[in-house]
Amino acid sequence: MLINDLRRVDSADYGTTHEYILSITTPKMPHTNTMEKYLQNMLHSSLFWDTAASRIDTDRNSRFIIERVVLRGSLDDWKTVLAFYGKNKVQKEVLPIRSFDPKSLAYLSVFFNISKSQFRCYN
Repeated sequence: MLINDLRRVDSADYGTTHEYILSITTPKMPHTNTMEKYLQNMLHSSLFWDTAASRIDTDRNSRFIIERVVLRGSLDDWKTVLAFYGKNKVQKEVLPIRSFDPKSLAYLSVFFNISKSQFRCYN
């Protein structure tokens, strides 16, 4: 889970965990032959144990990919998805997802600076 990768940070570097979350930047995406190959090579294959990675279309299955990364991915996977899709696209795709654990929902709310109640999964 993405949240497990967020370690407690030294308060001298960041005043709070909230400030650390907001400091996570989107890395520059390296130039590759195809975008799909980039995503397949950069994300952990264990995220897609139930389907062949070569059959995942990065455009049509963007919500599926983003959801898997949020629920089961590492911080590096999260940065990869942000670099690949961009922050606005990721935000647009996470809002209608039906289910997030409470920690992931709290993280997304802070990261995108939007209320938890705007997420479909909020109850």
